[in-house]
Amino acid sequence: MKKVLFLFMLALSTAITSCSSDDDNTGPASGDSVVGSWEIYEVHSKFDFEDFGTVEETISTSTCNPTPIATFGADGSLNLTDFEVEFDFDDNEDCFIDGELQGTWEDLGDGEFLLIIDGDSENAQIRTSGNRIFVTLEDAFWGGTIEYRGNII
Repeated sequence: MKKVLFLFMLALSTAITSCSSDDDNTGPASGDSVVGSWEIYEVHSKFDFEDFGTVEETISTSTCNPTPIATFGADGSLNLTDFEVEFDFDDNEDCFIDGELQGTWEDLGDGEFLLIIDGDSENAQIRTSGNRIFVTLEDAFWGGTIEYRGNII
């Protein structure tokens, strides 16, 4: 599941924050509001390290071809593009598509969802705003959050 968390919409480095007005006025998602296919346009991570303080990063998926997709089926099915964004020493970004992941999702109420991917379960907080979706996962290993941001397609 750690691979899914990091590869489904991934990556850490150093401090860049998102100040997009698209992030304002979001509300807890319901099952009906997540159904559909979502094009993942960026991944935002935030971690609090004892020795280094808070580290935030927003990574675009613009170098991914094809663009990563998350599809929430009305029947509770979940299909995800498995991808990884990497950086070289010159800060050049490259995206690698690793195939498709299959799973299921369940609306637990008040924006809380259970995602089961390849047999591993993860609780997610999902918010929507118009044609945008924000899926936040807790990363217990590193002690932070990873938020995947997408547009309906």
